[in-house]
Amino acid sequence: MDPKHLKGAASEMKAQVWFLENGYQVFLPSVQQGIADFVVYKDNEFSKVQVKTAYTMDSGEYNYLLVRLGRSQATRAGTKTRTYDPTEPDDCFDILFVVYENQLWFVPSDVLPEGKMTVYFNGAGRAGWNSDDYLVTH
Repeated sequence: MDPKHLKGAASEMKAQVWFLENGYQVFLPSVQQGIADFVVYKDNEFSKVQVKTAYTMDSGEYNYLLVRLGRSQATRAGTKTRTYDPTEPDDCFDILFVVYENQLWFVPSDVLPEGKMTVYFNGAGRAGWNSDDYLVTH
């Protein structure tokens, strides 16, 4: 099995544990390739959760945490990653839950920048927003 898929599955499980420990009910899909990784329920509200594993990118002396929001899209020349668009049904989720090692972020989808393929998670730096506002563990 591809180690990338194993890491993604572990991130989804970490996210599910966080939601359960914070009073949510967690509902898992029968098919894994849907518009959300799972659905949570709390306070009479359902939310679709998309889990992403952050990865590091070094650029000179800087180290960034990144999450790729765009999805692969088939083209005549192969595949390419398209930008995130919350009006597209495939991009329609309520919560982006980001995992990097033992750090977890709970990000409402309405604060995510549109038209981006990648979002940075390094505090208030290059991200253009303060990702630490959404950090739920350290």
